[in-house]
Amino acid sequence: MTQQAGAPPDGEDYDKLKRNAPAIVTDIALGVLFFIAAKLSDLRTAALVAAGAGVALYGVQWVLDRVLKKKIDLLGGLALFGIVMLLISAGFSWLFESELAVQLKSTYLGLLVAGFFALDALRGGRYLGQRLSLYVAYNDVDARRLAWSFAAVGATMALVNAAIAVTFSKDTWLWYTLWGDLVLVTVLAMWAIKYARRPPALAAAGGPAR
Repeated sequence: MTQQAGAPPDGEDYDKLKRNAPAIVTDIALGVLFFIAAKLSDLRTAALVAAGAGVALYGVQWVLDRVLKKKIDLLGGLALFGIVMLLISAGFSWLFESELAVQLKSTYLGLLVAGFFALDALRGGRYLGQRLSLYVAYNDVDARRLAWSFAAVGATMALVNAAIAVTFSKDTWLWYTLWGDLVLVTVLAMWAIKYARRPPALAAAGGPAR
C-alpha cells in the first residue's frame, strides 16, 4: 500500500538528505578549516578558529533567512548543540597549553557527547535523537534507539581518538581526525542507523521500537 501511494520502499526518504545537503557540506567545511589551521599554526589556535567560524555561521544564516529570504539551512537540527560543543572545545584548548591535551580534547568531548545522547535516550530521544533523525534517509527511525546507538558511537570514537593520540605523532593524528575518523564514524553510524530503524510492522503502525 505504501509503494502504491508513491512513497519510497523500505522506509527510504532521500529527500531528507537533499534538504540537509547545505548543513552536511558546512560540517565538512568546518573540519577542513580545522585541519588547515592546525597545519599552519597549532591545535589550540585551530580549535579557536573553528569555533569562531561556527559562531559566525549564525550570522550567515540570519542574512540568508532575513535579508536574502533564501531557504538554505546551514546549521541543521543540531545547530545549537554543535555550537555549544564548539565553544566548549575552544575553551578547553584555551585552558591547556599541551598539544597532547588538545589532541585528547576529542576524547573528553566525545565522552561528554555520549553522555548527552545517553541522557536524551533515557528521556525517549525527544531532543538529540529526534533532531539527529533529520539527517537519516529513512522515515522509520526510532529516536530513542538512535540516541542510544549514537551514545555508543560517541564513546567508541572517544576511545579510539585517545589511542591514536597517545600512540602516534601529531601529524598522524591530524590525518586521522580529517579522514580516519570519518571512515570509522561512517561505519559506526551505519550500524547505529540500522539498530535505530523500527521493525517494518511497527514502523507501519507508528509504534515504538522494542
